[in-house]
Amino acid sequence: MLENNSEKVLGAKMDELERKSNSKVVNRHGKQLKGFPNIEHLESPTLVLDVILGKPDYVHDYDLLSHNYYPLRRLFNDLEIVDWFASPEGGQLGEMQKYKISSISTKDKISPLFGDCTGVVATGQKKENGEVLSLLTHANPKNVLGIENDDFLHLLENKLTEFREQTIDGTIDVVLVGGKILLPSDINYNKSVDIYTRSIIALGEVITEKFSFAPRVVLGPSGKERKAVDLLLETQSRKLYIMGADKREKLYGKNKTTRDISFKWSEVGNLTKEFK
Repeated sequence: MLENNSEKVLGAKMDELERKSNSKVVNRHGKQLKGFPNIEHLESPTLVLDVILGKPDYVHDYDLLSHNYYPLRRLFNDLEIVDWFASPEGGQLGEMQKYKISSISTKDKISPLFGDCTGVVATGQKKENGEVLSLLTHANPKNVLGIENDDFLHLLENKLTEFREQTIDGTIDVVLVGGKILLPSDINYNKSVDIYTRSIIALGEVITEKFSFAPRVVLGPSGKERKAVDLLLETQSRKLYIMGADKREKLYGKNKTTRDISFKWSEVGNLTKEFK
C-alpha cells in the first residue's frame, strides 16, 4: 500500500484529471460505443488497439526465452526493434539503458524485457492514405518522473504532437503497459509502488492533454510471480501482444484480448489491489 500522504495526493490528482478527461472526451458521431472499455474517442470499434495476452504463432518459445528478436527480421523486412539495452535504431530517440521512443511509422514494432518499465503504445490512421501509424516507448519510471533525467517526457510530448498531426482524429487509440515491481517482501516495495504509480499518472496526464481522452492501462505494475514481458505490435492489424505474461496467459487462455479486463488509467489507484 502507498503511504497515507501519497494516497491522498494521488487520489486528489486522479479525481481532478478524471473530471478533466471526461469533460474533453468527444464522440464525433454523438453516440457511445457499448461493451468496450474507455474507447468512446474512436469512430468505430474496429479502430481499437487490441491488447493480447500471449504470443503469435510465428514467435517461437526459444525467441521468447532469449528475448532475441533480431532474427524475426527475416519475416518482417521493416520490423523495428525498440531495444532498451541497445543503441537507438534509425528514427528512434533515447539512450542505451535509459529510455527509447520509437519512430512514427507503419512498421511493426517489438520491445523486449519490460521489467520495472512502462510503455506507451499508440496507433492511428495516416492522413494521406489511411495506413496505420504506430508509436511505442520503453522507459524506466524514474526516467518518466525526471528522477534520473528530465529528457523523456519532453521528447515524448513532442513526439506525440507529431503523431497527432500526422493522424486522423477519431482513429487514435493509446494504451499504457506496466511491467513488474519489487516483491512485497522487499524493503523498498512501498517506494517502488509509489514511483511506479506516479509514473503511470504522469503518462496518463500527457496522453489526456495531447489527445483529449484517457488511455487504458493494461497489466499494471505487479509483484509476486510476475516476470518481465515483451511487447510485439502488429501495426496494421492494431494488435499488441504482451508475451510472457505468465499466469495470465493460463488464466485467460491463449490470445485472450484485454478488452474484458482493461481499465482506465485514472483508476490506477486500484492497481496494487488488482494485480498483486
